[in-house]
Amino acid sequence: SIFTELKTLSINSTTKSTSTTKSTKEPKQKMGFWRTWAKIMFNPNEFFQQLPKEIKYKEPSFFAIKIQAILYGLFALGFLLMGSIFLTTLGLIAPMMSGFSIALFLLVLIILLPFALFFSWLMLFVSAGIYHLFVLMLGGKEGYEETFKAITYSGAPVLFAIIPYVGFISLFFIIYLEIIGIHHRQKLSIGKSVAVVLIPLVIVIILMAMIMAAFLFPLMMPLMMPNY
Repeated sequence: SIFTELKTLSINSTTKSTSTTKSTKEPKQKMGFWRTWAKIMFNPNEFFQQLPKEIKYKEPSFFAIKIQAILYGLFALGFLLMGSIFLTTLGLIAPMMSGFSIALFLLVLIILLPFALFFSWLMLFVSAGIYHLFVLMLGGKEGYEETFKAITYSGAPVLFAIIPYVGFISLFFIIYLEIIGIHHRQKLSIGKSVAVVLIPLVIVIILMAMIMAAFLFPLMMPLMMPNY
């Protein structure tokens, strides 16, 4: 009958609507660490644009800690490889001393690892806070956590820091990513985003130059004075 047909149509429409609402409410599948890293490196505009606002501090913090842990391990491996020649030479003279040095070095690294990761994690909040001061000065209103996400995820190229010359170039790429991240997450223009990133950097460079000059000037004074 007509009533039964209308009833089945209404049931079908309600089931469709509930299925669509369920599908829209389902969270997006989270990317793994390496997929996130590759997206930041090769498509930063899309990454920072599509980064959900629901993400606050947990995901970027774990991303940064993993980056630092990998970098710490790479540095440790590099030191072991560089020191292997010295330790091999030392082992020819005193084999027990060579093995003891390697064991002691590894033990110190393991003990220092959690402290190094914790300190680098705290410094992320400090650096993000400094950047956010300039974000507020230049009209950004998206909140501190958006600046934190932009600065934290921009540290992806740090993995190249261990490679000579490439590590120096990666610093410029980090600055580029920070500008892109601030631009998208704080809805600032590119010019203002450049100012947010570069002004603190210039201030730090000037302060370091002043500190170095304060230490070096007394040492250079005797050389500058004329000898009679």
